[in-house]
Amino acid sequence: MRYTRGDLNEPVLLSLGDAKPTEYPTATPVKTVAPPTDPAVIAECVAALKASTSTTEGRPAACATLNEDEYADAVIAYTDGLTS
Repeated sequence: MRYTRGDLNEPVLLSLGDAKPTEYPTATPVKTVAPPTDPAVIAECVAALKASTSTTEGRPAACATLNEDEYADAVIAYTDGLTS
């Protein structure tokens, strides 16, 4: 089968044998990954953890923009500083 340039402006569905396409396939959404947080922000979070006197309080305000993994890294950096 031949297609003209105008035909190629529309999707082309092909079928083999008796199989008939029922609808156009849809693209799978791609998960976007946020850029890494500036190390200075993580350092501010670690400093805020060091300055905090409460062990039951939630995240310090300096840590509010960090995602869970980054916050966990900051807590590990803080606790490593206590044990080394």
